[in-house]
Amino acid sequence: MSEEKGFIYLLEAVRILKGEGISNIRCCLIGGGPLIDELRSYVKEQQLEAMVDLMGPLPRSRLFEELSEADVFVLPS
Repeated sequence: MSEEKGFIYLLEAVRILKGEGISNIRCCLIGGGPLIDELRSYVKEQQLEAMVDLMGPLPRSRLFEELSEADVFVLPS
């Protein structure tokens, strides 16, 4: 997770949805990188812990399992 990928915008979208009263979503961020601590702080500051799961790097089998259960997939680049 690096700045040019724009993960913060995804988290801002979750914050906006929460502000609109839409809280029945789960946003899972899979992977690691230099921004993980900053993203973790943002989630805590915005009280998004119930909606956002920072999962860290996953083994391939677990990654495919998570993707198969998702309704929406976002690949920031």
